Amino acid sequence: MKRLVQVSAMVLALALGRGWAQGATFNVVIDDLSETPTATVNGNPVSLLPDSAGEFLHFTLAFSQAENFNGVTVSRDLIEPGTMAISDRLLETSTDHVDIKFSSDPATLPPQGLSIQSPLVEDGTFQLFLAHTFFFSAGGFDLFNYTVRSDVIEAAEPATWLLLAIGLLGVVGYASRQRKRVI
Repeated sequence: MKRLVQVSAMVLALALGRGWAQGATFNVVIDDLSETPTATVNGNPVSLLPDSAGEFLHFTLAFSQAENFNGVTVSRDLIEPGTMAISDRLLETSTDHVDIKFSSDPATLPPQGLSIQSPLVEDGTFQLFLAHTFFFSAGGFDLFNYTVRSDVIEAAEPATWLLLAIGLLGVVGYASRQRKRVI
């Protein structure tokens, strides 16, 4: 899917003229399988801002050209399988740079922006979370691909609850019989 987005952006750029084929691709990878998520851009660790703590990441990236996108914000959520509870949220705000905030377990950032993407279900694998192309007025574009891997909190299966209930009834029944013998 990531490759399809990159190829589509390049085809569009070439169709608009050679000047539009210039730009940069930023592959942002956020790995949230531990208590402390990590982020890399094109394989290199990012410099986190001081407000980053625990399962909250905050960092910025510079565009390849000078441009101001007037605070365009995009957000997307990861939800827990089977519960629809929001687990993680990514916010991207674009001005003269790209401001990225990622909150996990539970997501504490409010949803906002012109574009609130439909949520993905977390499955423990790397998922293309968001792809955003910025076209510059002087020609060219930057492509930002956000890939996120998040831990999956398994919901108990109905059979598990049934077995637990049967076991609990057995313990209550056994205790009741023991009490009757003592009396």
